Amino acid sequence: MTTLPVVTGVSGELEPNGSQVLRVISHDAIFEVEIRAAELPLFLETMQKSLICRVALGAGTVVLPALEVHDINLAHRGTATELLVSTAEIGSLVLRLSDETLSALKYKIAGVLLRRSWVRFRSPLASSTSRRVDP
Repeated sequence: MTTLPVVTGVSGELEPNGSQVLRVISHDAIFEVEIRAAELPLFLETMQKSLICRVALGAGTVVLPALEVHDINLAHRGTATELLVSTAEIGSLVLRLSDETLSALKYKIAGVLLRRSWVRFRSPLASSTSRRVDP
C-alpha cells in the first residue's frame, strides 16, 4: 500500500503574491507546497465538499468558515444589480446570484428569522417554568 504525502501545516498568512503555503511530509521528507492564488478558490471548494461528505458519512463534525456581516447594500454595474456585503474579516464583496438562487435566499432568510424568533420566544417560557414552585 502506497503512503500518500500528509499535510502537516498551513502558513498563517498569504504570501505576497496571494498564494498559500502548505507543509507536507512524504517518506520522511518535509517540504512546502505552494497553492497559487488563482487555484485557492478551487482548492477551498474541494476541501469544503470533502469535509461535508466526511460529516455526512459520520466521520465527525466540521466547522465551516464564518463571516461577520456588518452591512448589506445594492451594487449596481450597468443594468445588473447584485448584493454588496460588508464583513469584518475581508471587507466588502459582491454576491452574484442567479434569480433562482436569490429567490431561494429570500426563503432561507425568512426561515432563519422565524427560527431565531422561536428561540427568543421559547427561552423565557423555559426559564419561567423551571422557577415555578408548586403549592
